[in-house]
Amino acid sequence: MAKFPRYRAATEPPAPLAAACRDVVAGRRASDLLRRWAHPHGLSDLQLRLLHELALDAPRDQASLAATLLASPARVSAVVLQLGTAGLIESTTDPSDRRRQLWRLTAAGNRCVAAVSAAAQAELATASADEITPQEDAA
Repeated sequence: MAKFPRYRAATEPPAPLAAACRDVVAGRRASDLLRRWAHPHGLSDLQLRLLHELALDAPRDQASLAATLLASPARVSAVVLQLGTAGLIESTTDPSDRRRQLWRLTAAGNRCVAAVSAAAQAELATASADEITPQEDAA
């Protein structure tokens, strides 16, 4: 059985603990990437994630966006207002419930998502294999 020098116990850490620790590291790396890709376009990582969700599946209401993004409804409401003001998303009335608004990307929102996606793909394509550590490659 392999020993982990960082642990005092002579055995491996429990599998769920090891998996959770790896997930935290991977999540932080992904969050850093999102911020790096969003910033040049004047977006926060949450704004970019919301735009991406609408690019994948729209129209969507704010409650479903909040659940998918793991963000509070109040935070999503603020982001929707910001993106709407910027002309990146627009609302329609839900035909089954006229009190509810559904959100979708505008043409400018589609162009923004495409530009961020292209920049991200270009960055990843130019990253050389020697810049990726074995730990990053395994994550």
